[in-house]
Amino acid sequence: MTAEPKTSNARTLVGRAIRSSRQQSVVVEMVRQVRHPKYHKYVRHRSRVMAHDEGGQVQAGDLVRLCECRPFSKRKAWRVEAILLRSGETSAHAGEALESHP
Repeated sequence: MTAEPKTSNARTLVGRAIRSSRQQSVVVEMVRQVRHPKYHKYVRHRSRVMAHDEGGQVQAGDLVRLCECRPFSKRKAWRVEAILLRSGETSAHAGEALESHP
């Protein structure tokens, strides 16, 4: 038998860090656009979650990838998996960072 790599069924999200005032926590906001069923206008919906940032490297404005994990506290059940784009960078690789998201 060959050992197959273990795949995780945890959900992943991509969002922008909006607050990183706590020591190992960061608040991440995901924005999506939904078409209104009656008026056919696109409306922005946002979701905010708290995520665990082990190294404390995430700053406000960074684009991050989150991974679902066990609860760290009452409101924190997500972990920062990767920093895709720093807040000050205007890189041509921003599209590549988003395309690598599954």
